[in-house]
Amino acid sequence: MNMLKFVLAGILIPSCTLAADAGQTNISWPQEPTSFMGVDLHGDFLNDVDECPSDVSRPDTLCRVSTETPDQYLILGSDSRRVLLGYQLIAQLSNGRIDKLVFTGPANSSALVAEMLRTDFGPPSQSKTNLVKTKSGATFDNEVLGWTGEKLSIESQRNNEDLGVYSVQLINTPMSISNVQDAEQAPASDVSKI
Repeated sequence: MNMLKFVLAGILIPSCTLAADAGQTNISWPQEPTSFMGVDLHGDFLNDVDECPSDVSRPDTLCRVSTETPDQYLILGSDSRRVLLGYQLIAQLSNGRIDKLVFTGPANSSALVAEMLRTDFGPPSQSKTNLVKTKSGATFDNEVLGWTGEKLSIESQRNNEDLGVYSVQLINTPMSISNVQDAEQAPASDVSKI
């Protein structure tokens, strides 16, 4: 009987260890970025990015302008060579560090932005299509791309409220797998302003 307990213990303990390890997700993203369009995602934003001079409309170097929202800054002078004009880059801070970086622009360049993201960051870890219905009753497919790493998550999609705008959100606290699954199961019955 002691031999049976010994054999069972030898089988059950490693199995329990494997099951426990399977519950832990090691997020591996070889191309996880540390910067986006010249902005350090993990640095001290207020020290790293100077305030924009008031006399320059299109600065050559990276700078910031305060918005009406506390701890939120419009970033100007960033590297946008591969993206069409009409973009905005906004940093939302927490304790002087970037909590979220939001890159928006006209939806007619969303395919170009999606290709840029795939080229720079590799294939997305999540991809889905939401059906978006406009006030007039028309429906559109809205592709949502997501990348999740150890320090960062990225989500790219057309704005459900305004299909004329795309949005890329870089969030310094990555979404957990359960949050991603919850977001994927959320109803996509948003009505667009178009």
